Amino acid sequence: MTTDIKKVFIVDDDESVCRSIKCLLTTFGFTVETFLSGKDFFNAVAETDPGCLVLDINMPGLDGWEVQRRLAIAGSKRQFIIISADKDDGFRERALEIGAIGFLQKPFNDQQLVNLINQSFEIGENSMKNNFLMVFIAAFLMTTVLGCNMFKGAGKDMENAGQSIQKTADR
Repeated sequence: MTTDIKKVFIVDDDESVCRSIKCLLTTFGFTVETFLSGKDFFNAVAETDPGCLVLDINMPGLDGWEVQRRLAIAGSKRQFIIISADKDDGFRERALEIGAIGFLQKPFNDQQLVNLINQSFEIGENSMKNNFLMVFIAAFLMTTVLGCNMFKGAGKDMENAGQSIQKTADR
């Protein structure tokens, strides 16, 4: 596990839920931002801001499903967890189908939430390392196997880029 700051975004229209989850997660060393609506979240958080999203389903305005739909359309790679007080048994399956790390029924076990968030950051770190590996292999193939001259002299640039990406992945 890395030692860098891990940010969690909580989107829930119930202020007491936001407060309690934030209190819990800060005791585990996470940096937490809370939003009372999907609109507030979109207005404050850039698509490129890294972090894990904890998303309530039933909210006025943009509900959780619509927030996630918009993120998916935008190409978001941010890991997310769906939470809901609703007793609908189909929510869990739907959440997992759209790519959620997990679904938690309120009230939920604190440790389950922390475990899912930690899992989301591990997935994100592995994804970044895999992306670096794919770029490196493509560059290797183009220069070595295909003999492309356009990368001649770019070895040092690739090495520096690789070190930069690795430092980011190790955080």
